[in-house]
Amino acid sequence: MAENSIRRKELLPDGNPTIDELEAIGEHLRIRLDAIHLIEQEIRPDWENYRETHKELDKLHDKAIMQNRHARLITLVWLRAHQKMASGVSSPAEWFDFKSLPSHLIQMGTKAIF
Repeated sequence: MAENSIRRKELLPDGNPTIDELEAIGEHLRIRLDAIHLIEQEIRPDWENYRETHKELDKLHDKAIMQNRHARLITLVWLRAHQKMASGVSSPAEWFDFKSLPSHLIQMGTKAIF
């Protein structure tokens, strides 16, 4: 009664249920369980398709985030190299200073990476 499993109110016993009342309640619950099972069997292919679609979307989302992070890092390296070129550094070997990039990323905060 507390879980509202019995939908037909005439099946609810007033006090201690008799054997006949318990059998009627059991039959009612068995019929409901069969109906729920039939519905579950009918929607299972659609549910699995739905879950597979979401898994694929999650993979695409993760891939887009990783590509975005790579693009940010490439842009930061490129910008730093052009800043050095603009400041008068003429040696191409000094344009791409990978040792200073992590410190610049930390100074810019986590928004530069994430």
